[in-house]
Amino acid sequence: LPVYRGDMVNGREAICGHRQYDAQRLVRGYSAARDIMQHLGWKASASQEQLSGSPAWTSHEMLVLDYELPQLRQDEQGRVFLGSTHWPWIGERTRQLTGAHVTLLSEVLNPVACKVGPDITRDQLLSLCERLDSKREPGRLTLIARMGAQKVADRLPPLVEAVRQAGHKIIWLSDPMHGITIVAPCGNKTRMVQAITEEITAFKHAVISAGGVAAGLHLETTPDDVSECASDAAGLHQVASRYKSLCDPRLNPWQAITAVMAWKNQPTSTLASF
Repeated sequence: LPVYRGDMVNGREAICGHRQYDAQRLVRGYSAARDIMQHLGWKASASQEQLSGSPAWTSHEMLVLDYELPQLRQDEQGRVFLGSTHWPWIGERTRQLTGAHVTLLSEVLNPVACKVGPDITRDQLLSLCERLDSKREPGRLTLIARMGAQKVADRLPPLVEAVRQAGHKIIWLSDPMHGITIVAPCGNKTRMVQAITEEITAFKHAVISAGGVAAGLHLETTPDDVSECASDAAGLHQVASRYKSLCDPRLNPWQAITAVMAWKNQPTSTLASF
């Protein structure tokens, strides 16, 4: 049975016919994204002067290349940009230096981002930065650390220092969720809020101590009152009670506020600037 890869690719039901890849899902996904972009104030034919106010920008993982490649466009100067989102990013599993995802990201005009995990080496990271930010443009590249609290404290500072010394004027974000996923007693994936706040604290200290720019958080959240992440040890036994995610566990609103407050309560970097 093919793996469920998201509603834009195939169906979630564990039935062979539903799990077959369906290109019409990409078309429906594009239509939904277009409607949302227009709702946010981005009109396809509007000039900069015609845009209503300052529309919210968008960002998503550049994962499904069959969706992304048809949305490459050229600006007035002939430069290629990705029209599916303002700020595309790639994950830890698709950051291979010679892979299709890194190649595409390296060729577009958009600001770009890449997740880095605890196993990346200094040389691998520098090669990745060279590929994605060869001109060393401020604001071009963002790196998103997803390592877990202890590994962030140990492994991130030398990476931040190496990138800074190589002349890449990047910003760092913390993804405090993907490096700490565990399995609850019910068998569902979950995340402990305490582990999330610990990683946020460790991340900010690690980046600042190495002279980098700690710029924000990358969180998976929902406005719904779900129980997918556990607020404490007792909550591990309640994870299944309101579990709605088809993929990874998300923070509910109160848990998201806890994570943001953990960031707010830590000092902001003043040691490095562009």
